[in-house]
Amino acid sequence: MTAQHHAAVPPAGREGTGEVVRAALAGIRPHHPEDLGPEVRLADLGHDSLDRVILVTALERATGLAIDDGDALAWRTIADITAHLTRLHEGNRP
Repeated sequence: MTAQHHAAVPPAGREGTGEVVRAALAGIRPHHPEDLGPEVRLADLGHDSLDRVILVTALERATGLAIDDGDALAWRTIADITAHLTRLHEGNRP
């Protein structure tokens, strides 16, 4: 996958992007919304490499953005994902 726009659905700023990320995470494994703050680490949520692939696919579908698999490997926290998607949406390569 490449990091480029594909007629992205613009989230409502970083807060809207965070909601998209939390919804995608909750779709993979059940989590309470209060457990999905920005600094929560994916490893602490029990996410493994297969979950990450599913997450990338879910986020691509939800946002219309193409997410590079290598970039996704660098995600450690929910804030990392939100920042990455925001940069992609703004057209800047992270």
